[in-house]
Amino acid sequence: MPVDDHGYMAVSRSAASQPETGDPRVDAVKSNFKRFVVPSKIELENLNKCKYVSLGTFVLPGTDTVIFVQFVPLVVNGRHWGSLSAGLLPQALMQSS
Repeated sequence: MPVDDHGYMAVSRSAASQPETGDPRVDAVKSNFKRFVVPSKIELENLNKCKYVSLGTFVLPGTDTVIFVQFVPLVVNGRHWGSLSAGLLPQALMQSS
């Protein structure tokens, strides 16, 4: 998912771009088009420092599930715009082929 230097993830899917209802449970699913996905200043600073490929760990909110996250910088017109991240569950690394 692409995240800009401010931690903002633009979501353009119509299913996630519905008007807010005031009910946090409904809005978390249907109105997350204004979502900031980087919750802390330290995480935002780490994303902004990403110059090459970086790897980190992340706990999915509301769970005890740990994932590995790979970050790649996004550069637009020569300017660092943000980072692209992709997550991988540790169990996927443990599966035999």
